[in-house]
Amino acid sequence: VWKFPPEYAHIIGIPFKLYKGGETTIPTIPTTRIFPLPERSSLEITFPVVEGYRIEYPEESLTWDFSGVGPYTFDASKIPLHTTLGTAISAEEKELTADDVLAMRDQQIIYDITRALLRDHFSAEASNPEFQKFHQLRAIVSDWYANNIRVLGRGLEWKKLVWFTDRKQLLAHITRGISAGPQGDERILPILNYYNPTSSTRFVRGQTARETYPTRFSHINAVVLDSGWEGKAAKVLDDLAAEHAEGGGRARGIEAWVKNSFLDFRVPYTDKAGKERDYLPDFIVRMRDALGDLIMLIIEVTGARMDKPEKLWTVRERWIPAVHSVRERYGWPRWDVLELDGEEQVADLRNLLLEKFKEPAFGIWKGRGIDGLEYTRAIRSEWDRE
Repeated sequence: VWKFPPEYAHIIGIPFKLYKGGETTIPTIPTTRIFPLPERSSLEITFPVVEGYRIEYPEESLTWDFSGVGPYTFDASKIPLHTTLGTAISAEEKELTADDVLAMRDQQIIYDITRALLRDHFSAEASNPEFQKFHQLRAIVSDWYANNIRVLGRGLEWKKLVWFTDRKQLLAHITRGISAGPQGDERILPILNYYNPTSSTRFVRGQTARETYPTRFSHINAVVLDSGWEGKAAKVLDDLAAEHAEGGGRARGIEAWVKNSFLDFRVPYTDKAGKERDYLPDFIVRMRDALGDLIMLIIEVTGARMDKPEKLWTVRERWIPAVHSVRERYGWPRWDVLELDGEEQVADLRNLLLEKFKEPAFGIWKGRGIDGLEYTRAIRSEWDRE
């Protein structure tokens, strides 16, 4: 008589037998706890919690062109015809039907979209909308509403339901067709988390069954290795940080680093289909340039895989400029990014970082009244002392 081993299902952590069989035990998988080490508090790394971006344009310079953006498409047949609206602070509920929405005036829909667009994308602070831009934005939204919506599943008259789709995605779609007059006049501002504008390695907590690498110069005890490349990068970062610590008075080098695992460091971006997503880079490195200025370096080891152009463009053209625009206000350091494209560059990470240390933070020193020649002389003098 053949006896099969019993099978188990884990429901809320409790094993239940599906049928009886031969004697067996549930195998245990060894795990590693990931956490910050109190004795390494000096290696703590903090970062801004950016949830989106606002673009501040000069007055009277907004232009728009949706020809290269494509229509905003939604399936009206998938939108509920009846819903109940309520809030967390009141027991009052309100019934809303599709007929109620279809009875609304187009101008009301346009007004609501414009108000949200002004608040989320064209104001320095959400609590202080720049109402002087409202009339320009309403003209833009009116054009978009009239000519740039595609309705699937129902007639075009159902386009009023567009405001009851994904509003964040809708507003991002409109902003892609808006530009300032002269190129470069716009200013990128971050939308920071209201309650926690920054986060830190202090809050890392996790458990993993994957292979790990014990760290020496990271606030976190170990690195979760999602690939062999990341293991090689972690060792290089630790070695360079050790050399910096042993170098005494040398200014440039790595002070601390962290793998973006259980850290939740995210860069919001828009993919090719116009959907809002989050990009999680591989490493954050705290380093200093030749004159001792602090730099936070984002390192991407695995090549960003899906949506690579969109992710790296957003880091360079949105996230970093947005953070730098409020850097002095919050006392943040300068940020930069380094992408490793393939195994060959990962193997050469040490040399790439050594070159990165030499790059002048000229934008910072220019603001202090130091010209490029003075800066070059200062760097050379520092190198001579080493």
